[in-house]
Amino acid sequence: MKTKKPSKQSQSKYICFRIDVDQYDLLRENCKQTTCRSLSQYIRKLLSAGPVTVNYRNATMEELIVELSALRGELAHVSRTFESAVDQLGGFQNAQQLGSWLLRFETEKRDLATQIHSINEYIKKTAKQWLQ
Repeated sequence: MKTKKPSKQSQSKYICFRIDVDQYDLLRENCKQTTCRSLSQYIRKLLSAGPVTVNYRNATMEELIVELSALRGELAHVSRTFESAVDQLGGFQNAQQLGSWLLRFETEKRDLATQIHSINEYIKKTAKQWLQ
């Protein structure tokens, strides 16, 4: 069974009214918090008493996502460095090369431990906030 699409009515009527700067700024801010694509669409919905869907942002969740993204980038860098160090392990010709590799490896291992500790602390802090 085919349903007929409603015909889109031409918006040929024009309404003009003046508002002050503060009222305009308030309208723009309120519009940004909705799913309306334009200020005109927002005002039409307000005038027709149609439903206006408002988006509520969870600031804590946004902060969490930003921080976790940064930590993921740092972990990826440490992981690539670690993989490179392990790949180099098989190509040593003498003990001196192995000794310098071990020194670099210890430094990279400390960096990795620091990153893991940082992630654990952030997760603990976030969990504590979330559970309050």
